[in-house]
Amino acid sequence: MPEDRRQRFLPLLILLLVLLTAQGVQAQPQTGSEPVDRIEQYYLEGRLDKAELEALRLLNRPTGLTEFERGELYRILGFSSVARDDTDQAKQYFRSAFQHNPNMRLDRNLTSPKILSVFDEARIEFKQVRILDREALVNDLKSYRLRVEGGVRSLLFPGLGQLHKGHKLRGNMMLGATGIAIVGLVYSHVMVLDAEDRYNRSEDPISAQSNYDDFLTYWQWRYSFGYAIAAVWIGSTLDAFLSPPDESAFDRITIELAYDPESRTPMAGLAFHF
Repeated sequence: MPEDRRQRFLPLLILLLVLLTAQGVQAQPQTGSEPVDRIEQYYLEGRLDKAELEALRLLNRPTGLTEFERGELYRILGFSSVARDDTDQAKQYFRSAFQHNPNMRLDRNLTSPKILSVFDEARIEFKQVRILDREALVNDLKSYRLRVEGGVRSLLFPGLGQLHKGHKLRGNMMLGATGIAIVGLVYSHVMVLDAEDRYNRSEDPISAQSNYDDFLTYWQWRYSFGYAIAAVWIGSTLDAFLSPPDESAFDRITIELAYDPESRTPMAGLAFHF
């Protein structure tokens, strides 16, 4: 080939090599994770079985992968399922990807409309599940708050915690039992003092023995009522701390939830009042 013709075609060859190199680089995975990039390369080459097998093998490992890598592997599995026309399985994989990377996004200019459609449906379903989980979390926080508040109230006086948690029958029973036990304790204590005074003023053995018997009887009553108060007090406090509150009490409680985007940490605010 003449020298001038070589010089004429040389720029064209260089341009062609640059274009081919650019296309090859563009087709390469860019996640920055060697195992993920390798498996995505299998997917790009159409080796779906190899990509799926390797991805599942890595995901079954208990350790060794970051949350980002697990999300990317589930994304590749979702892509592969879409390629197999299994949209249900693809959405399940995409939802799993969102669990590890809730902020996952796809390049809408480079991703096929079919994948984007399934991906968007999975995101909507994932958000709906998160909303349900949020409601469950709110109820758990309300239950925790009611238990703490109820336990402190019952610690102050039996039955108050049950009433605060919506257990009106149980609370009234404990209030009544405590009231009866306190009245009995006060009455038996007064009778013990009276029997002791009469015993000290006895003038004959018969009256002394009678007054002493009364003293022992009321003394036993006093300790029985004292034990009853302690049992009701402890039982009411434990019940208020441990038993689940009635759902009717949830309406009186408000819980503030927030999310820190920088640390990706959910936060909850609890305000206790007594």
